[in-house]
Amino acid sequence: MPTRQDWFEGWRLFALLAQALGAGAWRMLHLVGGYYLLFQFIVSFGKRIPDMPLYALFLIPLAVVFAPRMISMAAARTPRRVLTG
Repeated sequence: MPTRQDWFEGWRLFALLAQALGAGAWRMLHLVGGYYLLFQFIVSFGKRIPDMPLYALFLIPLAVVFAPRMISMAAARTPRRVLTG
């Protein structure tokens, strides 16, 4: 069983790796990883729907989370004109 010292050393190594990676790369890692997990859940639930239609109920929360996120990301990247005068 891991001791308290083992946990501390693991946490310290984790913090050093996160610091070495940098804030921007750390954010990108979590963004890409989060979407990868979302995609994996969608695929795994989606391919079960023909055999068990109730699996569609698991896709509803994923769609509710995914759709607004994609819309907000698209809106943030759309250039806007500044009206003057």
